[in-house]
Amino acid sequence: MISLPREEGWKVWDKFWNEATEEFFKVEDVQDYSDEDNNQKGSLAAWMRGDKIESLRIISKNKSKWAEQSSTKPIRKIRIHVVDKPYTEYLKWEIEHYKLVNITLGKEEVYLVDRNDVPGYSLGDFMMFDSKRVTQSNYSAGGRMQSMNVYNEGESITEFLNAKTHLMKYAKRL
Repeated sequence: MISLPREEGWKVWDKFWNEATEEFFKVEDVQDYSDEDNNQKGSLAAWMRGDKIESLRIISKNKSKWAEQSSTKPIRKIRIHVVDKPYTEYLKWEIEHYKLVNITLGKEEVYLVDRNDVPGYSLGDFMMFDSKRVTQSNYSAGGRMQSMNVYNEGESITEFLNAKTHLMKYAKRL
């Protein structure tokens, strides 16, 4: 495993994504990625102001680059968000984004897992490519990715494979 700063980590992530042929599996654990998603062309800001209708209109109008990339990639795409209750306002917004963009346009399977169902889960956010390679993201308190741990093919990713199996047992599809 190597730890890389944000920009270098994303370059490796892009390589892994481009080379994936079967499955992309993502776990999100952070409850508020506001510092990462403030670039949503006002949708998040409108949501946080309480203007849900405007927020959803902006999401629908401004399709994300991820949805375009994801929709043309002929592999299975699974996203699990480990959630705390009550949901943060950010998480409520993100669930709507999942419905309008990730599921509809990106062709992702999106699941929620109640943290109470998986006590002790501690791997945080990670992405697995074809069950062979993993990137694990490290975030600031505000939800901005700072660095990425990278596990290349041949390195032990057993704990991530076990986490995938365990989380899927409790996953509820959106």
